[in-house]
Amino acid sequence: MQIQVNNFIAKRDNSFSLQFNFATATTDFLTGKMNYYTDINYTEIPKHQAYREDMYLLKDTYYWFNKMYDDAKKDGITLKIVSASRTFDEQKNLWEDKWKKNRSKFKTELETAKHIMQYNSMPGISRHHWGTEIDINSINDSYFKTEVGKKTYNWLTANAAKYGFCQTYDDIINRTGGYKEEKWHWSFYPISNTLLNLYNQKVNYTHIKGFSGAGSADEIDVIKNYVLAINNECAE
Repeated sequence: MQIQVNNFIAKRDNSFSLQFNFATATTDFLTGKMNYYTDINYTEIPKHQAYREDMYLLKDTYYWFNKMYDDAKKDGITLKIVSASRTFDEQKNLWEDKWKKNRSKFKTELETAKHIMQYNSMPGISRHHWGTEIDINSINDSYFKTEVGKKTYNWLTANAAKYGFCQTYDDIINRTGGYKEEKWHWSFYPISNTLLNLYNQKVNYTHIKGFSGAGSADEIDVIKNYVLAINNECAE
């Protein structure tokens, strides 16, 4: 893999030449404190490829998803994006909803946070902040046990890498910890791999605050145990 941050070009191999300007990957960008509705790096996902309106991705991510979408169609597979980019505030809304529903079930905030983080990120640590992540077709494991779901997942595992995508959270036994397996969550690694390195360099626990249970982030060491605990194929 070759990374030339100064020239704003990242390549996993010779197939990917990107437009994304890595100089824009500030701490605020990495932690979701930006507005992708107005950010020139982002584009809206067309309605036929998304489950709702107003969903955005980095332009490079969408470009390669669209190629994957077209080729999957030729093989009888329909790929539809359930979730894409999320700002800090959007992730916070999801987190606070989970917090209200689960806080009374546990003795401590630490236990509550760990329970929620089986599948849900704290605001400020979600890879969905970056515009490189997509949830495909369903966020329920039961879908991927159906005939259609199995066929879709098998196609992705066989073909997604051609378009720069990898399954961010594979079987947890293959990782050091973190979220449970998510067969729906795929990352555009020609950009996300570099952003992960920048996140590890720039973000610390002073940046992860402003939501219920934020004090447990340091105690859990969420950067090491969640942000960095991904499929090795997504971080080569």
